[in-house]
Parts: sequence; C-alpha cells; structure tokens
Amino acid sequence: MASKDLESVERREKTKKILSSKNIPIDESTALTETVKPAKDFDSMCKRAIASLLVIQLASSFYEGDRDSDNIEIIKRYLSMLDVEKSLLTLEKKMLEGKLTKEQLLSVTWKYEAYWSLVWSLGLIEDIADASKTCDFNTAISLVRDCLEYDEFKSKCKMRPESEILEMKDLYFCYYKAICAAGDEQEVRKLKLNPDVVKERLKGLEWIFSKQKDWFEITLD
Repeated sequence: MASKDLESVERREKTKKILSSKNIPIDESTALTETVKPAKDFDSMCKRAIASLLVIQLASSFYEGDRDSDNIEIIKRYLSMLDVEKSLLTLEKKMLEGKLTKEQLLSVTWKYEAYWSLVWSLGLIEDIADASKTCDFNTAISLVRDCLEYDEFKSKCKMRPESEILEMKDLYFCYYKAICAAGDEQEVRKLKLNPDVVKERLKGLEWIFSKQKDWFEITLD
C-alpha cells in the first residue's frame, strides 16, 4: 500500500474513534479523504478570512432589515484599509452594490461557519470538532475587529499542519455523510449535529484544498 493511501486510512481510523465517542454511525463505504496539498496559500487564506468576515457582518445587518447605505461605506473603508478588496467573491461584490435577494443574504450570513473553519485552520481558535451549534459570533468578529492593517491580522495567524486540517476535513465529511444517510429530521436530530453548520464548515475546509476560487461554488458530492 502506498504511503499516501496509508495516511488516508490512518486518518479515517482517527475519525471513526471520534464518531464512535459521539454515537454517530459511519458508512464503511464513505470515500477516504485523499492526502493532498492545500491549493490556497497562506496569504489567500488570511485575506479570504478578513474579506468574508467583513461582508458577512454587512449581510447579517441587511438580512435583519438594516439597509443603511452608510454601513456599506464603512465596510468598504475597512476592506480598503485591510487591503482585501481583491479577495471579494462575485456574490459579495453584488452585496456591496445592494443587489442581493433575501435568500442570497442568508447564504452569505451562513458563511460565518466557513469562516470559522478557516480561522481554525489559521490557528486562531482551538477546536471546531463540535458541530452541534453555531460558532461564537463575538469571537468571530473580534479576530478581525481590532486589526488596523492586513499584516496585523496575518501576524496573529499560524497555519496548522496540513495533516491536522485534513483530519478535520475527513471528520466533517463523515459528519456530512451521516446527516445525508439519516434521512428524516428526527433521525438527524439524534446525531446532535447542526446540518447547516456541518455543510458550511466542510465547504470552508474543502475550499482550502480546492482549485475553486469561489467558496459559494464549492460542491460536497
């Protein structure tokens, strides 16, 4: 067996132990997570984290009905100050133009969870293995709020080892597959996993290894 395949098998064994401790079933046919290098570099990850967090906050206020145009200008100033305008994705740019539907705004706000898995990968939070509830929004915001320039945020980050990120990706992939296999809502509740949290955090982890630039376009199957 090639070392690459052995790493995938060992990673899955670790995942199984976590799932077993949480009484979450695993389908033995679930594909292994391949051992691959990140497709995104450290700067891309740092800038995606900042840009997404700023836009997510704006989307949240828009979704709640606060469409004050001054809020857009404030976020634009922060994007410029932190030098991350070029990291904005298509949907995020449209939001800064005030063109998103309620459904699209909701999609952006859920990216708090993709952001959460990204800042975990950057070493800014301790653990994300608990997918039963949403992230700590106050902490999520504070990671960027006090930074006055990009390098200040970057200096706080230290990317986790690739092997550790792949292990978390495998865990979340198995969470996702367990939810898909559960079927009805009652069975999903027994897993004690929040389906939206699982899906968005997995997308964030997938984005790190995917050649796809836009994490709104990441598919899981």
